[in-house]
Amino acid sequence: MLALLRIRNLALIPELELELEPGFNVFTGETGAGKSLLIGAIGLLRGERSFGGKSGAEVIRAGESEASVEAIVLVGDRELLARRAIGKNGRSRYYLDGALVTAEELRREVGARIDLTSQHESQLLLDAGTHLSALDEFAELGEDLAAMARAFGALEAAVAAVDEVTARTARREERVDFLRFCVREIAELAPLCGEDEMLSRERERLRSADALRQAAAAAAEALDGRERSIRDELAGHIARLEELSEADPSLAEHVTALRDALLRCEDTARALGRYADAMDADPARLDEVEERLHAIGRLLRKHGKGGTIAQVLERQAEMEAELGAIERAEEDLGKAEVALGQARAEAAVVAARLSYARTRAAGALAKQVEEALCDLAMPAARLEVRLEARPARAGDRLGHEGRLLGPTGWDRAELFLATNKGEAAQPIGKIASGGELSRVTLALRQALIIPDVLSYVFDEVDAGIGGGTAELVGRRLGQLASRRQVLCVTHAPQIAAVGRTHFRVEKHEAGGRTVTRIVRLGDAERREEIARMLGGLKVTAKTRAHAAEMLDRAG
Repeated sequence: MLALLRIRNLALIPELELELEPGFNVFTGETGAGKSLLIGAIGLLRGERSFGGKSGAEVIRAGESEASVEAIVLVGDRELLARRAIGKNGRSRYYLDGALVTAEELRREVGARIDLTSQHESQLLLDAGTHLSALDEFAELGEDLAAMARAFGALEAAVAAVDEVTARTARREERVDFLRFCVREIAELAPLCGEDEMLSRERERLRSADALRQAAAAAAEALDGRERSIRDELAGHIARLEELSEADPSLAEHVTALRDALLRCEDTARALGRYADAMDADPARLDEVEERLHAIGRLLRKHGKGGTIAQVLERQAEMEAELGAIERAEEDLGKAEVALGQARAEAAVVAARLSYARTRAAGALAKQVEEALCDLAMPAARLEVRLEARPARAGDRLGHEGRLLGPTGWDRAELFLATNKGEAAQPIGKIASGGELSRVTLALRQALIIPDVLSYVFDEVDAGIGGGTAELVGRRLGQLASRRQVLCVTHAPQIAAVGRTHFRVEKHEAGGRTVTRIVRLGDAERREEIARMLGGLKVTAKTRAHAAEMLDRAG
């Protein structure tokens, strides 16, 4: 609900702050005092584009650079601070809890919570898009709606599953052929981890075979393959030192070391000889190694992103898994289609239950509104709640037997009204008469409480009525105020008397300029204001007594 409203530099209002109450808040005052400014300010706060037909800089009080409207809106336990500022350039800035937002965000967070009824402003209930949710609220279909939302969510998930399998099988044959070729290519080469490094070393050895053989043979010959070889020289030195070791026994350990070296020299010479004999150029093997290294390199570039054989083998496993998934896709698609059919059928059952409940509630709603309109001096008014299924296009997977399913079922609803006998019913948004519009809206408001709306604002609800009808309108506004906050601008004392919080809008001069202000009335002031409304310029003891009686009767 609107807890506080603050207006600055808007037309005739330099600064104004109103603390509003739950229940029925009523605003009265002389014609021309500025009551329309209050309605216009609330309209601006709701996100309306114009202010009494004016827009932009035209609404700013003369001599000021900016106009603003701000409010504290109570949403459950939360206080929402909303503000709209209009600059001299005509552009608006919108704020929620101090943060800059878009006009659409303001309309969604504030405009959707304050319903304004007047001859000039749009009304939520006259928007056919709200009629279905309002009917559901009237019929108390919360549990069925929750079930429908779950069923539709399952249906959407089933559609997504079919799409996923279908996408997986798109261009199936081409993809299968590609994957099979790649897997076969890797399997036929069958590379081993580290094989490329091993082959690279072998290739270098084969390329250097002649040089390796020659070097090994030359070393073997130098060690023990010619006259005066290294072996012969070692043997001579050993023999000489053995003779001299009798003279110096300490030479014995050196002789032993030389004998070990001689043995190692002989072994190395034989090993190098064998290495040289075995080292053949073998061009055929070199070609074979080169060819395999080239094939492995191609696989690395193609599947390993230039990395390792391990990455190629990992990619092989991935492609084999994908190939298996694609080959199972036909089976998966069949299962997904079956699941989709089941989800669609389950959603249709809930939608049909909702549609039946709505059809029954539509009649009760029409009767209730027609009875209210009869009390409001519209005895011939006839309301029709027209329900029809949203059509589904052929092949639409969210459709069931030609009806399009959604999170609220397949129905759409619109309210039609005939205000006079013999007239054809029309959409309620086309009702032209201000008096009729206000009374029809009031009757609908009582029957249909829009879930998000916290405050109802009525302007000119008494247009074209008076006397007993005005009293009935006041009572019905009081009944509505027991469920939601109501703000009502009125000229009818019968309506004002029913209000629980009474404000008077008045115009006066301050500093040589005209100013509109709104004051909250106490009990005595309220009685005097209603007497004024009853008696005009001259308030008598009788009108005061009448006012007191009206207040007593209103309770």
